[in-house]
Amino acid sequence: LFIPTKKRVMMTTNFIKPVLRMGEPLLFGRSEEVNNVKEASVVQIIQEMIATMRATNGVGIAAPQIGYPLRIIAMGFDFAPRYPTEKP
Repeated sequence: LFIPTKKRVMMTTNFIKPVLRMGEPLLFGRSEEVNNVKEASVVQIIQEMIATMRATNGVGIAAPQIGYPLRIIAMGFDFAPRYPTEKP
């Protein structure tokens, strides 16, 4: 599923999740495949990932980093303070 960076995701506090750090057991496990990215629960996870990534000034995030053992990644930015010279 491709969500262009121009499409905004609501950044409510319930969408922003804590990011797991290196050493967390969930990050060592094998994540499950996702077959239907249009399923409501998967769309919710993707929205949480994007909101969390933006709130932490990231340019990419994986679902396991916010506690979901699923094979989903999100990447992209309009502006990233961590990489001020990079273009979107």
